[in-house]
Amino acid sequence: MTSRAHSRLRVTGRTVLTAAALAVLGLGLVLTAGRAMATYRQVIDAGQPGLLTLSVNSETPLWATLKPGQESHWLVQAELSGASAGSLALEFSASGRLVETAGLTAAVTACSGSFAAGSPEGDAPSCNGKPRAVLAETPLRDLTRAHARYALAELHAGSPRELLVTLHLPETATRAEVADAAATVGLGVFAAGDTTPPTTPPPTPPSQPPAPPIVQQPGLTTAQPSLATTGADLTALCLVAVGLIGISLALHSRRRQP
Repeated sequence: MTSRAHSRLRVTGRTVLTAAALAVLGLGLVLTAGRAMATYRQVIDAGQPGLLTLSVNSETPLWATLKPGQESHWLVQAELSGASAGSLALEFSASGRLVETAGLTAAVTACSGSFAAGSPEGDAPSCNGKPRAVLAETPLRDLTRAHARYALAELHAGSPRELLVTLHLPETATRAEVADAAATVGLGVFAAGDTTPPTTPPPTPPSQPPAPPIVQQPGLTTAQPSLATTGADLTALCLVAVGLIGISLALHSRRRQP
């Protein structure tokens, strides 16, 4: 069984972007400051009936204006239900001149605890536990061309996983490379595991004698009933494909001041 969810956003300006983010994703996000802990809002619930849930931190911008040397931080949470445990992996998809010519990079960090939200000035969120690099800083054009999927530690029900995605525009990017350039970046999360099979009640003794067998008449056929799904098969809880599954982030460059 495979479940698929889509969330994609590309905008061309700040005002339009804010409105589009609320309309397309239905997040109702308010970018506020001063929260000590990251607060997440659900954006994708994929599965039968919701085995993998993806959420975005309410302070994570769905857009950013970058100049060379600047970063944008993106907090995402994955949560599992309907299965005791499952494998987890992530993949990037990206396009645009900031990716192809300006060298926009991505890095991913996991935390054994939870992340504290960053500051409005652009400080990175901090890990309240032991941080672990899932993906070292890598050019997004390389990640997209390789279609690489990066395995994470196993995800357990009742223990959401928080991931910090850092998008960085290199200091070496030239004025010509960043002028009026943009990019769309998508993060996909895959999970797979055994769903919990339902408990089969013991058979109830019949209160009436069984009906006589049906004798098939010549020229007639009988269809075999289909077997009910037990839910114990290997299930793809959330599948990321080309076209971006997860959250999209529109980045717009700003010319470097001389």
